[in-house]
Amino acid sequence: MKNLKYPWVVADIDDNYIVMRNTRRGIPMVTEDLFGTEMDAQAYADHLNEIAGIEPTKRAALLWPRDRDEEE
Repeated sequence: MKNLKYPWVVADIDDNYIVMRNTRRGIPMVTEDLFGTEMDAQAYADHLNEIAGIEPTKRAALLWPRDRDEEE
C-alpha cells in the first residue's frame, strides 16, 4: 500500500484563516488555531508540512475553497 501524505492547507473562514488537511478516510483534521492573516496561516501550514516531511506545493493547490470560476 502506498504511503500517502496529505498536506496541511489554508482555508478561508469569513475574515480569518484556519489550517486543515484531509485524513486517509477523507475526514478533515483542523488545527485549533485561528489566524488573522493568510500569511500567518500559510507559515504555520508550511511548518506542519515540513515536520511531516511533505514537500512544498504550489500556493494555488493549498488554498481552499477554490474560486468556482477556476474549476469551470
